[in-house]
Amino acid sequence: YFSQEKIRNSYRRLAEMRTFKYTSIQFDELNQTDSLGNKLLDVNIDLARAPMHSYSVEVEGTYSGGDLGIGGNLTYTNKNLFKGAEIFQIRFKTKLEDQQLATDISNKDRFLFFNTIETGVEFSLTFPKFLIPISQEFFPKNFKPRTNINTGLNYQQRPNYKRYITNLSFGYEWTQGRTRHILYPVELNSVRVFPTPEFEQILEEEDNIRIRNQYINHLIPGLRYSIIYNSQNLKKLNDFVYIRGDFETSGFMAKGIHTLFNTAVNSDGNHELFGIRYSQYVRFNIDFRHYNILTEDSRFVFRTLVGFGIPYGNSTDLPFEKGFYSGGANGMRGWGIRSLGPGSSTPANSSLERIGDIRLELNMEYRFPIHNFIKGALFADIGNIWTIRENTSFVGGQFNFNDFYKEVGIDAGFGIRFDFKFFVFRFDGALRLHDPERAVGDRWVFNEISLGNVVWNFGIGYPF
Repeated sequence: YFSQEKIRNSYRRLAEMRTFKYTSIQFDELNQTDSLGNKLLDVNIDLARAPMHSYSVEVEGTYSGGDLGIGGNLTYTNKNLFKGAEIFQIRFKTKLEDQQLATDISNKDRFLFFNTIETGVEFSLTFPKFLIPISQEFFPKNFKPRTNINTGLNYQQRPNYKRYITNLSFGYEWTQGRTRHILYPVELNSVRVFPTPEFEQILEEEDNIRIRNQYINHLIPGLRYSIIYNSQNLKKLNDFVYIRGDFETSGFMAKGIHTLFNTAVNSDGNHELFGIRYSQYVRFNIDFRHYNILTEDSRFVFRTLVGFGIPYGNSTDLPFEKGFYSGGANGMRGWGIRSLGPGSSTPANSSLERIGDIRLELNMEYRFPIHNFIKGALFADIGNIWTIRENTSFVGGQFNFNDFYKEVGIDAGFGIRFDFKFFVFRFDGALRLHDPERAVGDRWVFNEISLGNVVWNFGIGYPF
């Protein structure tokens, strides 16, 4: 039977394949009926092929936590590699950045005024179906399945070390109504670090294992699953919610193999894979947002973030790239990126990037029009990060149910947004109201509110 919904889904499905640049579905009414007397239709689907090969060049400027940089990407795309709408892509990327140093080591390797060089290549292959030994007819057609295979090599040269990052992943994406699923049963990330002799000496003198572990070779063999729900209806001006849940684990299968075959451990008492110690942890993260639509141009937005990670086995801490941080243009705007927490700790090294195992954060923002494309916002942020275990570099950073609410940071501020619909420039200024680094009883800082204490943030796009 004729169904307008099936027509819309057919248009979407053909567009998502990216193989066609034009699609038209037309119907002709026939002077015939079926055995029940229903009139019959002929359907004609006209398709115009998109170019199979394409190239793109991108140039970008970056500003991350006070570090200025420039970068560029060269991308080649084949939209029909095996004649089944498979999308194959190769991306070459380069980035230069002037990075603030965490140590006093001098910069001897500079390109122009940049001290950080990053370059790499990425390969991706996407199939518009599930690559599994089960008939595709078993799955509903509105699942919009995709199978993704990704791999890449990234080289980073920084003042204190050189690092090679290799990754490989295999996973699936599909949709059920308003819910999107992302499952990667195979993810492998290898990090090899080569510190300079000066920096290696600093690491040898560092007492904190967590800091030293950031700069040693490690392997993350994992599994990742994400579920995303969005109730927004673009045709109606109604309240809606956005919910994203992420779960990932590392080292579970590798540990099972070592246990099964009773393999030996290295001199440090850890198991290895391909000659590299692998990480073991479980990590959860929930992002909940509620959009209260007041008028066409004004709304109240509420977001809460809850995350925690549990290292075990080979790992005493989460890998640096998997740890939680607070502060910056998209979170606690009264603090710079990675400069809040953990807990009430005050690290002796002020340039140390602060990473934790637990994150709790609440953001509220009232968005309203000012004039034409100029928008305004009033906002408040509440939150912090904590460690699971006591840490000598972050004394006072351990999470405690009896005290954690006393250790949250609170800020409030005003923002100006230039909303061009397709592009948004954002300037937010925030003032700290409650600073957990200060002594108990002296954490409310209303008496220090002044223009000179405003923390300014620049962002592209809305924070949430």
